[in-house]
Amino acid sequence: LYDQLEGMRQIGQMMDETARVRDAAMKLRTPLVATLRSTIQQGQQLASQSNNPPTQAGPPDQQRKQFDALAARFKQIAAASLRLSQEIILLDQSSSNFLEWRQSVIHESNRILRSIILRVLGIALAMGVILLLSEIWRRITFRYIADVRRRRQFLVLRRIVIGFCMGIVLILGFVSEFSSLATFAGFITAGLAVGLQTILLSVAAYFFLVGRWGIRVGDRISVAGVTGDVVDVGLVRMYLMELAGTGVDLYPTGRIVVFSNSVLFQATTPLF
Repeated sequence: LYDQLEGMRQIGQMMDETARVRDAAMKLRTPLVATLRSTIQQGQQLASQSNNPPTQAGPPDQQRKQFDALAARFKQIAAASLRLSQEIILLDQSSSNFLEWRQSVIHESNRILRSIILRVLGIALAMGVILLLSEIWRRITFRYIADVRRRRQFLVLRRIVIGFCMGIVLILGFVSEFSSLATFAGFITAGLAVGLQTILLSVAAYFFLVGRWGIRVGDRISVAGVTGDVVDVGLVRMYLMELAGTGVDLYPTGRIVVFSNSVLFQATTPLF
């Protein structure tokens, strides 16, 4: 659409330049036409004088010279006027072509604009439906799931599903070259898999930690030589209130220990 608008602006500039050139040609042609008319009138007057008696019209040689001078002048002025007339006709044709061209571009721009508006409305409608389903999911979760731990799992799953659906809607709404998108997505996926390996492992471990045989807030665990009570289990990290002491005589040290969830997959740091 921007290219079409830029094309209309350029066509408008060319139409203005054509109009200026035509005005300049008309200004040059107007005095030439007036001179041609004056020359024709002089020729007519000289022809009428040639029909008079020789005593009134003057010597024939002088009349012939005047006729020759008028004819030569007429040819020069007529040649210049003819070139300007042809140029004016060509400029009028160019202006007509520019006008048709601009109308075609305007029609195409309107079509593209309607397509964009419909696509944006479609995306907005799809987003609205997704957000409505998200709100329904949230209300059902709070209404029918009393367990805080299960409720949190469903809310996390809701965020993931809603985010994925919104991403799909945006991709389908704005991407037109899916082959290029597939290649680009392949490189992006490979880069994310390498660069975000620990984060991806942490997200995967989260679903094991909050599963049926996982850990809950308040559980006492020991991992990597640290014993503590679970304070929170996040999507990528878990937080422990550190405990010190021996045997059953344990007391909190006041420090919060943060572990990545990916520690679950490390064989050298077992979790008890």
